[in-house]
Amino acid sequence: RGPLVSMRILLQPLISIGSHELAGEFLKQYHAVHKSEGWHRLHPAFGQGLLFLEDHPWQRMRKLLNPSFSDMRVSEVMSKIDQVCYELIEAIRAQPADHKHNVLPLLQNMAYEVIMRTTFSHKSSAIAEGSPYSRAIDAILVEGAARFQGMYHKLFRTARQRAYEKNIEYVHKYFVELIQARLDESQTELAERRVRTGVDLLDAVLEACADMRDEFSMEELRDQVTTFM
Repeated sequence: RGPLVSMRILLQPLISIGSHELAGEFLKQYHAVHKSEGWHRLHPAFGQGLLFLEDHPWQRMRKLLNPSFSDMRVSEVMSKIDQVCYELIEAIRAQPADHKHNVLPLLQNMAYEVIMRTTFSHKSSAIAEGSPYSRAIDAILVEGAARFQGMYHKLFRTARQRAYEKNIEYVHKYFVELIQARLDESQTELAERRVRTGVDLLDAVLEACADMRDEFSMEELRDQVTTFM
């Protein structure tokens, strides 16, 4: 009711806070709130990004990142999400009227496209064709959901575990390549890219960490980016 919404995601009870005032009160008391065991099972895939930090490390990173996420920047990210949705609609409309659509892969590919455009300003053909990265991310999320729910506790070297680790390595390597390319940009290249694609979430993370860049390893930057993924 009102600003509090109770729901279940992956069989886990959650409460969504839709009020700035209530969220502020909650965050002031965050030292008393800890992640469930389910979150810790996802650490291999998502690392120590903001979503998975606790206590003082969380407070430090939240304070560091918060100024880079202005209303204007969030609005620009939302416009990119809208554009992906419009493109999906147009792709569906372009098919014959009697064409039967498999909705699940369409939505999975759309989610991947949203991730790539809002985080990296990288436009792919995932909506139309799918991609190895979208399939790897999908596999990580499916396996991660099972682990989050406690359906898969034992981490011995099974084929399932090896596939999970391979997909994680694949996605992490790709994200590191994209982050490194951004770090290598000249000021001219940066300005030209922003004219073409606008700012994205990776820009926000790198700007927030710019004054403390030497304190962050590539893995830590990757983990923070993965949080927004």
